Amino acid sequence: MKIGLIIATLSFFVVVIVLAFVFRAEKPLSVVNESTSANTAVLTVPPQKADTTVFIERIDIPKAGFIAVRSLENGRLGQIVEISPYLTAGIHTNISIPLGDFYGGSSDFVVVAYNDTGDDKVFNDLDQPLLQSDGTVVAVYASSGEAVPSDLFSVTAESLPHVMGGMAMETVRYTNTGYEPNRLVVSSGTMVQFVNESDNQMWVASNDHPGHTDLPTFDQFTASTKETTYTYVFDELGEWKYHDHLLPTFEGVIIVE
Repeated sequence: MKIGLIIATLSFFVVVIVLAFVFRAEKPLSVVNESTSANTAVLTVPPQKADTTVFIERIDIPKAGFIAVRSLENGRLGQIVEISPYLTAGIHTNISIPLGDFYGGSSDFVVVAYNDTGDDKVFNDLDQPLLQSDGTVVAVYASSGEAVPSDLFSVTAESLPHVMGGMAMETVRYTNTGYEPNRLVVSSGTMVQFVNESDNQMWVASNDHPGHTDLPTFDQFTASTKETTYTYVFDELGEWKYHDHLLPTFEGVIIVE
């Protein structure tokens, strides 16, 4: 009986050791610089085919900011496709970022963490990609969940533009009194970001009302709440008048030259 007890006890310890080894061997492929340091960010994105939505499993950021989804064109960073809601410092899980009906699709995306410069809770051209202590950008590929190499970001962090390849970015603020500025002149290929700073919902859409037929793709397609954004890349020359679909008296015009 004693021999049987000894054998059972040894078997139990062997099982415990094996299980401990297995669990230690498991490590998500999509964790960027996992650390317990208060100054280190952790970004976990499961491998996925992002057709309509990009899913972020977990992000742990030392400072408040945003997650931006950027297109990847021929191995180079492209435009910002969508932006997450404002994220406070700390851990956030299970974040889904819809790509929007206006976007035509891409072979791959890069998920990038951004600082909120000035802590104004609005994503703008002052906000820059979040860097780890070793200078690497907190970014992963959506298709593989693997970390993006630093050389993909070919300029220094202090001058990193939101859109590579010379594409410009402008901001229009939607307030309780209308769009500011309500007239904006841009060059072809400029991305314009509409930020809802009002106390109401925002629905940006091209004229006329309610058909939105002047530039049909320039349509938010749905209402958004305060502190949310809508972005559109203007690549067609012309004067594109627009309005708020929910409050059509609030109007503006984008002149593309």
